[in-house]
Amino acid sequence: MNIVSAAIKSLLILAIACAAAGSGDSPVWPVNGRVDLSSNFCEFRPGHFHGGIDIRTGGKVGREVFSPVDGYIWRIRYSYIGYGKALYLKDRGGNIYVFGHLSKLSQRLENVAESAQYSARRYYLDLYFSSDSLTVTKGELIAFSGQSGYGAPHLHFEKRTPDNQPQNPLTNGFALEDDVSPSIEQFALIYQDSSSLFPNGRRRSVRSIRYDREQNAYVIDSVFLVQGHFGVAVKAFDRIRHGGPHLNIYRARLYVDDYLYYENIYEQYDYAETGMVDLLFDYSLLIEDIDDWHLLYSPAGKNYGGSNSLYRNGGVFAGATRYSYGKHSGRVEVFDAAGNRSELRFQFVFAPPDGFFTADRVSDSVIYLRGRPENNYVDIARVGVYGHAGSGGWKKFGDDKVETRGRGDYRVIIPPHRSGWTMLMIRVEGTSGWIRDDLYLPLARLSKSNYSLAYKLESGGVRLMMTAKDRFARKPRVEVVYEDGYVREAPVVAISAHKFAAFHKAEKILTNIVRFNLYEGDDMLPAASHDVILFSAGSGEVLRGYSSDETFEVIIPKSSMYSPALLEIHRDRKRASGKALPNKGDRIGRAYAIAPESVPLAGEIGVVFRGNFGPEKEKFFIYWLNDKDEWKLLPTEREAGRLSATSDFLGTFAVLEDTRAPRVKKIFPGKHRTVKTGYPRIHCIVTDDLSGIEDDSNISVFIDDAWSIPEYDPETEVLKTSPRRELADGKHELKIIVSDRVGNSRTVYSDFYVNTKKR
Repeated sequence: MNIVSAAIKSLLILAIACAAAGSGDSPVWPVNGRVDLSSNFCEFRPGHFHGGIDIRTGGKVGREVFSPVDGYIWRIRYSYIGYGKALYLKDRGGNIYVFGHLSKLSQRLENVAESAQYSARRYYLDLYFSSDSLTVTKGELIAFSGQSGYGAPHLHFEKRTPDNQPQNPLTNGFALEDDVSPSIEQFALIYQDSSSLFPNGRRRSVRSIRYDREQNAYVIDSVFLVQGHFGVAVKAFDRIRHGGPHLNIYRARLYVDDYLYYENIYEQYDYAETGMVDLLFDYSLLIEDIDDWHLLYSPAGKNYGGSNSLYRNGGVFAGATRYSYGKHSGRVEVFDAAGNRSELRFQFVFAPPDGFFTADRVSDSVIYLRGRPENNYVDIARVGVYGHAGSGGWKKFGDDKVETRGRGDYRVIIPPHRSGWTMLMIRVEGTSGWIRDDLYLPLARLSKSNYSLAYKLESGGVRLMMTAKDRFARKPRVEVVYEDGYVREAPVVAISAHKFAAFHKAEKILTNIVRFNLYEGDDMLPAASHDVILFSAGSGEVLRGYSSDETFEVIIPKSSMYSPALLEIHRDRKRASGKALPNKGDRIGRAYAIAPESVPLAGEIGVVFRGNFGPEKEKFFIYWLNDKDEWKLLPTEREAGRLSATSDFLGTFAVLEDTRAPRVKKIFPGKHRTVKTGYPRIHCIVTDDLSGIEDDSNISVFIDDAWSIPEYDPETEVLKTSPRRELADGKHELKIIVSDRVGNSRTVYSDFYVNTKKR
């Protein structure tokens, strides 16, 4: 029995040893205990992907961070912004592991960092090490989590390939237990051609969804009717636990008629692709803080290795032949990194553009509806006719008044009405359940109406909204007038009997749009006009646009645009939200907006202000207004009579003068106060109203005239330091020098006492 037991024991030991040997190269999580995430791989950040995962630390600093592999410390980098205190580690195969927002390093590494800081008299560090200088073993304590750089307390963790390409940690050695499937909340079709609009006058049709337990899938009960080239978007996110934060998904697939039409996968990317984040997500909604919308097609300019389509239109459904017309089924599959899957099923009817019918009035009581030949491929079930007599509501004509004729035509008999019919509405219904109000036909002589004409720049073009003052109006004509005299008519969609819309996009026309004209019927004179100056950015090699007073200029190279888009410059008194511009510093002249902000940029644009900006105006700088209503200083070049800068974003710009120095307050230890330790933690609050603290060259701290490391967090505005060596009992002098980015400086003196004997 003892012999058998010994043999079994030996086999167990051997099995454990083999298992250990087999898993020797497997990494371990950099934290002990439960792993919970607040952000996932490839989530949207302005202009770039989130390159790793964010591990929650319970809102606290100081969680222990361990080396996930055997390897060596390759890089130590400290900054006030970005990853804050960051550590870079390489394993034996050259893979790189990044740890960001740390509070401090392990003592061995902390000594190396501090020595370099004191030697350079800089907080900022960027140190590289050879493979044999700072080796670490798997599971070794290397750092502590913190809040340095941007964001609340958490640990940012990345895995990169040897050639420095970020990988999804959850599918590359750091899997998590996760049995929660991704959620799909909404679904949208978005027109991608140059003129199509949905019946509500918009380019985007959003539908609510529900979860069907019998089908084990999300479904949309209604059927889309689409009459132009379109792409699909879904609002979807993942969770690793019920009730947890929204995280990015791992993969999304679009199928049309059971063919894989398009796919996005967030597995790995090259830094040259990081700007593609603006084209993978719905940028126009993200700038309004509406996130989780994924585009399942490739907008112009998109070049991301994780997106795949077998079709030349990059996921845009365009209908190759007339046989593409008709009913189609589609589904979207969404996966997380653990393999959990959710499915959304939808149906759409693809129909020819414009209306299904044209109308010929042959007498006071008979109208012929002429069907298009393409209607034969669409599942038209019935045509309903409704009349309106000027009071009350729409009255449906009986089926006996709508007679079918050959080739898909209809004969409509108009029944008598004591006050006469003012307008007819032709409603088309499909066997699959879709409904389209196809025509509004005036029957009575309508008086000329007053129209309001408004516009909105979106989808690279311009959407026009027209409303007649009267209850009924003929569908108007709309002309787009260019600076060189060229005129283009935009197709108009009737939203109701007195509301209309049109969309216009002409990417190859280089001249500016200067006017919109609205005509009623065959009139030669416009019933409404709107003067504008709309620039076509990205169509020519370089766009130079000017404000109406010519004091502001924007310079946009073609390379700065992913695709051509209409832009405009206007004086900006308020944000789009209606809020007034923040009152910081002294604004010099007007603020100008380059709109719309919903256009992402592929590169920098130039902005120029003209005015009295001589050498003596050294604190005049150009500022950009971010989405938090904060003015951000742009590096500004000055010449006689002009200031110029570059920007990565469209939006609002102004010239501001900053003459106020930063403020230092709440110093600890307070003046004349006593501490009981020779290593006191000294801290204070440093604030600046406008230009801000650029880097560690703007802050210096001295204790008894000895330089001390200035650790500053721009978000919390806390400045911390501590003496390098133990302070003797007695009085000690503290000097803090802070300056902002335009040179305003403040020096604060204080003192405190050390008494280690006091209890």
